Amino acid sequence: MGWNSYTDEEGAFAVAAVPSRVLVSVFRAGASSEVASRIALDLDPKRVERIEIVLPKQRDPTDVRGVDGGGVPLAGAEGRVVSLDPETSVQKTLFTDDDGLVSVPSVRGLPLRVALDKPGKARCVHEIDDAGREHTLTMPEGLTLRGAVTAREGRDRVEGADIVVYSAAGTRHAKTDEAGAFEIDELDQGRLRIVARHPEHARAQRVVWFEGSPTRPIEIDAIDLGEAGSVRGEVTDELGNPIVGARVGVGGVPTFLPVGRLPSGLTLTDADGRFLLGQVPAGTVELEAYSAELG
Repeated sequence: MGWNSYTDEEGAFAVAAVPSRVLVSVFRAGASSEVASRIALDLDPKRVERIEIVLPKQRDPTDVRGVDGGGVPLAGAEGRVVSLDPETSVQKTLFTDDDGLVSVPSVRGLPLRVALDKPGKARCVHEIDDAGREHTLTMPEGLTLRGAVTAREGRDRVEGADIVVYSAAGTRHAKTDEAGAFEIDELDQGRLRIVARHPEHARAQRVVWFEGSPTRPIEIDAIDLGEAGSVRGEVTDELGNPIVGARVGVGGVPTFLPVGRLPSGLTLTDADGRFLLGQVPAGTVELEAYSAELG
């Protein structure tokens, strides 16, 4: 729940009937999506709390220009700008004009992450340490990746496999068709990590250096999924006590995960410390377990 208030001609405001702990966010007039200042307060319910909030000086804008590989301005490119400064919240989505230009207000001097997307072009992601007056980002022609997923050493084509492509510009997803084929376009040249998953097979991945001509798809060798098994077990401490909520996976297990659904390839122990891990490659594997309390 939130409480809204506006300052009067003297810059004063008042809010009543709020909880004892609040977070006050201040927005400048005409910029309701940008937090100009934020302060956390612990209030005494028996008295009126008086505070003074001093807003920092408003920053100048930064212009971002998108061009193709020949330096021609790109109109209609979607730009997403995020501040990398933890104390300054900026998240904007803007579009370039006919000159390939977009003006981002109030970000001069900030560290920024800028991403440009336009159909037919490779996604461009650029990090700026100190935003200046203008920055030019080049979007080359997009390349198309074509491949296939097989099983049983190439004898079977796998339909419905999930494909995830990781690159410096982000993550792309696809799914194989009835012939086990997939295609992903608008990629840039460089290192790609391609992960293929299917519920009836073990996960497989391929790391490739991706380059070629934008005039035709670039094909890679088929990714073959091996037979999958499952592992059932228990995680305990050194005294034999079961560990609840430990992460278990093949190989290294991440010590930090964002809030949300558990990634594929990991499972959690139950109230008795037991786990069941599926889609494990047949053969000898190494498992790892991690607990936030015990490491």
